Amino acid sequence: MDSMKEYELYCHFCGIGKKTIKASSFEEAKQILEEDEHVCFDEIIRLTKPCWVDEKISKQLDDPNHPSHQFIEFKNWGSE
Repeated sequence: MDSMKEYELYCHFCGIGKKTIKASSFEEAKQILEEDEHVCFDEIIRLTKPCWVDEKISKQLDDPNHPSHQFIEFKNWGSE
């Protein structure tokens, strides 16, 4: 009997990541990256601090009745 279960964990972390940006100067590239709210790094080089698991949105995948299992509903403003 296999007692292993599968979990989907969401975590917050601090790390060093690499992102290639096309710009006319280093300062412009830096500004573009710092203003991007949804940065997708080309590569995460290393973590600088341990991960912090967000238990509110993490869940056990094989048990939909598990207390941490959530369904998140997104609503557009003004849709009601």
